[in-house]
Amino acid sequence: MEASRRSAKVLSINTQENIADIFAACKEAILKNWEQKVLRALPAARHKNRSALRDHLPQFFEQIKAALEAGKVPDELAKGGRTEGAEHGRQRSYLEGYTLNQVLTEFRLFKDAILEVLSKEVTITKQTTEVICEITIQGVCDTANEFARTHLEREKISKHKLEEDRALRERFVLTLSHDLRNPLTAIKTSLRLIRKYPEKMDAHEHLLSQIDKGVDRATQMIDDLLDANQIHAGKQLPLVLAPCELNLIAEEVIEELSLQYESRFTFHAPSSVWGIWSSTGLRRIIENLLNNAVKYGDPQRKISLTIVEHPSNVVLTVHNWGLPIKQDQQINLFAPFQRAETSLKSGVKGWGLGLTIVRGITESLGGKISVRSTIDEGTFFAVTLPLNSRPYQNH
Repeated sequence: MEASRRSAKVLSINTQENIADIFAACKEAILKNWEQKVLRALPAARHKNRSALRDHLPQFFEQIKAALEAGKVPDELAKGGRTEGAEHGRQRSYLEGYTLNQVLTEFRLFKDAILEVLSKEVTITKQTTEVICEITIQGVCDTANEFARTHLEREKISKHKLEEDRALRERFVLTLSHDLRNPLTAIKTSLRLIRKYPEKMDAHEHLLSQIDKGVDRATQMIDDLLDANQIHAGKQLPLVLAPCELNLIAEEVIEELSLQYESRFTFHAPSSVWGIWSSTGLRRIIENLLNNAVKYGDPQRKISLTIVEHPSNVVLTVHNWGLPIKQDQQINLFAPFQRAETSLKSGVKGWGLGLTIVRGITESLGGKISVRSTIDEGTFFAVTLPLNSRPYQNH
């Protein structure tokens, strides 16, 4: 009697749809069985929630179901297509504690769980076993390939990042030692002259002024380098926030720069734009953008600074005419020590830190900066800031 009941459960090659239906009905039981096996066998799995643990196995389950319905591995997979095992392997490569051997063990245990649960419901034919094993083997291969490939890519990226950071540190030191020499030499020379000619009081005023300027210049260089290094490390610049008037700060910067560059600037803004920002940070943003426009823009045409206030933010835009910045160079324009081809061709000396600092201050204020540059429209740098930057400062 028992034998006849069991034989009634035997499925032939022609009843694959039935085995696929039974397989689908056992989905949750199979996945739970697999979870238990994995948690016992793999320590890395014990710290994952159910969703992260299962990852792409439910989708792989559906591929096995489709194979059981067809009685064979689907043609698209048999001809080189990838199973969901590939994505499972890729995701596992990002999880701490997982090795390739552990990921492959997951698939072996998955196959065991399928056969164990199914055998309690139906006598499994040789064909069914072959289909399950074949697609699982392909899943294992896809998982191994993707896991290894992703790991290799990540190692290459890490190596490239280390080399990039090393090069940046070397450039940091070289820039600091080379460019600081000029202001420090000016300070040292002025001090020597004062000591050599103590009686020439009239000349001392000029020399003391040179010392002041040299100290200011050296301090600004060090500040810029330290800020750029902090920005490159992904850290937020510490800023002192308080209510301040943006258009007043902009007017002051334009007035100071006009002493050097005369009437190069035009300014368009509402009568008063108030917000909670860093006045020093705003000043550095405007100074850097306007100085860049002077250095690399068309010297015969005006540079405009425009401020537009919106209900929740304000947009500050600096525009200049001249050679455009190429599209492919705009991507890295805000990285430390990066200068566009137009900047290099201009012959104007620079570190390539100005825009890095503008970006760092802008983001520390909760804003964003963008660039648009074409031969017909000129170059626009737009800084968008919230009216209140306090929620964006990490304390």
